[in-house]
Amino acid sequence: MGDLGQGLRTACAGFVIALGLVAAASPAGAARGGEATIPAPERPEDVTLDPRVAEVASELRCPICQNLSVADSPTELATQMRALIAEKLAAGESPEAVKAYFTTKYGDWVLLRPKREGFAWLVWLLPVAGLLVGGVAVVFFTRRSMQRREDALEVVSPEPSEADDYSRRIAREIEEFDA
Repeated sequence: MGDLGQGLRTACAGFVIALGLVAAASPAGAARGGEATIPAPERPEDVTLDPRVAEVASELRCPICQNLSVADSPTELATQMRALIAEKLAAGESPEAVKAYFTTKYGDWVLLRPKREGFAWLVWLLPVAGLLVGGVAVVFFTRRSMQRREDALEVVSPEPSEADDYSRRIAREIEEFDA
């Protein structure tokens, strides 16, 4: 029993140490650990974007944040990109031309919505195809399961003549047993 208790204590201690290391490695844990974190610059809320600038900026990905649009990103680069978008739109360029400029500079990944052409069609079609295949599979397996259940519940009843023969045989054997 002592070896088991010692092994359990060792395992728990190892788990606690591993959990502490993971917590310290996380951004929140690093901040609690006393390491200096650089807060993201906040975008002033009183700055309102021209609706056309906001529309184009909301369709472009911030190269630094990558999970935010240029319209939502608080980084300095996103601020510069918004200013460049405003400048290009004020110069008379179309929103498509502005997006094409950023696409040539950063590549197609800068677009939050991939183009619907060529290989990029897979990005749009695969989720729909996956849902359809999954739906068909669910229907198929559900019907198959229901059929198996019905087959298992189906009671096989003997032919009437067999039941009569069996009943007569039992009655005869009971009479012989009593006699």
